[in-house]
Amino acid sequence: MSTILVIDPEPSILSSLEKILREDCHEVVTAASVPEALAALRKHQPDVVLLDAGPAGSPAPSALEDLSRRLPGTPVIVMTDQDTAEAAIEAICLGAYDSLRKPFRVPDLQSRIRKALASS
Repeated sequence: MSTILVIDPEPSILSSLEKILREDCHEVVTAASVPEALAALRKHQPDVVLLDAGPAGSPAPSALEDLSRRLPGTPVIVMTDQDTAEAAIEAICLGAYDSLRKPFRVPDLQSRIRKALASS
């Protein structure tokens, strides 16, 4: 069983993703912010991280830097509501493994998680 850390400020999104991922037999750890997620790392070692990009459409460089430093080699998939290729490219340039546009289809999420798990 793999562990997935989901970081998103929206409780409804955290709840939905937790349900979807648990149905796929993943252990799920949720956090409403990067600082909360970093605190959760004391108890959990995720295999994949799902990170909300935030209102700007791309994650704060410090967020990806903190996660990369504390979780070397762990794939981070950035979730964005921006409908531009630039947002995806920027996330990947900042160190994300992949980018996923919200709202997304569940099979697309599942596929990206499988690929991320296979890559680590």
